[in-house]
Amino acid sequence: ADGWERTDAEYNPQWLAIQAGSVWDLRWAHAQTGWAVLACALWCFEVWRFISLVPPTHQEVVVAGIVYAGLYASRYREICQLPEHYRVTFYASCGWAFYSYASLVHVTWAGPKGVGPAEAL
Repeated sequence: ADGWERTDAEYNPQWLAIQAGSVWDLRWAHAQTGWAVLACALWCFEVWRFISLVPPTHQEVVVAGIVYAGLYASRYREICQLPEHYRVTFYASCGWAFYSYASLVHVTWAGPKGVGPAEAL
């Protein structure tokens, strides 16, 4: 291993063994796999919707909420096993997912004038 591979191997010794294996050596029969596929499908749909200038629907908000909740719930129990750096990255991605979902809810259910703190309660 040289360069970045050596750095990765020093930081996470399992990385070289994982990288040397095939994609089929990974453990695919896991709840995360299904939720990740659904999240990717939702992302593709949202990109298509955005490019096509189609506004989001209430159904999309519900589906996105279920997919985000399932995706992060399927990963949450295993996060404590990761090194701190990866845990921080996971929690940051949770924050971005929450922000994204809150934005989707706001543009879908808020009126043209928006929602203030009092109306949100």
